[in-house]
Amino acid sequence: MLNIRIQDRRFYATFDLEIDYIIGTESSVVHKLIVTDNGRPFSITGIPTGRNPGTAAYQEAFQLQGNFSLCQVSDPGRIPLGATALPPPCL
Repeated sequence: MLNIRIQDRRFYATFDLEIDYIIGTESSVVHKLIVTDNGRPFSITGIPTGRNPGTAAYQEAFQLQGNFSLCQVSDPGRIPLGATALPPPCL
């Protein structure tokens, strides 16, 4: 298994993965494999930075509640990026 993590902190990016590999220890033949997202390039988007360090900013954001309903976040311009930080309260 091969696990590749790709992160874009600021921009939008599209890409294919090119993997070069050799089968066995004595082989000098390099094989090439192009990996796509079902024939299209992979695409990722960076998180828009918020007004405060360590926050993200969106025009609108919604938060999943304990009863699986959504509520609109009161200040979508300062959503904390840390996993332990609480998001702004709901409207």
